[in-house]
Amino acid sequence: MGTIASVQPQRSINEEERFELFLDRAIHDLRASARQIGTSAELLSESMQTDPAEPDPHLRRIREGVAGMNAILMAMGSYAVTLSRSNYTFRRVNLRTALASATVRLRERIAATQATIVEHDLPQVVGDADRLSEVFQHLICNALTYRSEAAPRIEIRAAREQKGWRIRLQDNGIGFEPKYCQQVFLPFFRLHGPEVPGVGLGLAVSERILNAHQGKLWIESEKGSGTTCFFTLPADDDQTES
Repeated sequence: MGTIASVQPQRSINEEERFELFLDRAIHDLRASARQIGTSAELLSESMQTDPAEPDPHLRRIREGVAGMNAILMAMGSYAVTLSRSNYTFRRVNLRTALASATVRLRERIAATQATIVEHDLPQVVGDADRLSEVFQHLICNALTYRSEAAPRIEIRAAREQKGWRIRLQDNGIGFEPKYCQQVFLPFFRLHGPEVPGVGLGLAVSERILNAHQGKLWIESEKGSGTTCFFTLPADDDQTES
């Protein structure tokens, strides 16, 4: 008499996990399509034997489109990572170290814009070091992008609150009208056109990261008077160096 194999019921997937799976697969397939288009464009360029100094305008637009698609997919990948707490490792983090990692990644842009970043005694907190460094990177990148005619100056301070720390990042950029202070957190929302680089996901990613830390992110701005970003994080009351 044959044995009957038992079938274990699969765990049901909740809506958040379903969305994460959808996003991961969509990004994977779109990246594959972008690679195919890019490769085909390069092969076509070689077969046409075009002058590199005067590329075919249609091929140029294809390359620009692929580059734009890849930038969006990279940002979507960062957003997808922030969705699940399983992608976070919480421990003691010195925010000065997280900030230093961000400025290293942005060193070329900081040098090109002659920006000054002033850090005032950032504390130690509880969080994911890589993700918090990513928050600093997005916020500083925005300050460098939306700069005024003056060289960018970004001041970063911390203030202790009852349940943690409030971090303030203030710049001297062009600012924007206060009515947009909520909309800027919407995915892909942008206040400027294609003449300004970016895909409109940096603040959405940063907000997701801080939500996972039981913190929050908000912005105050005035057109022509710069922008100030605030975010909160839980404190590490032991204050042991990480």
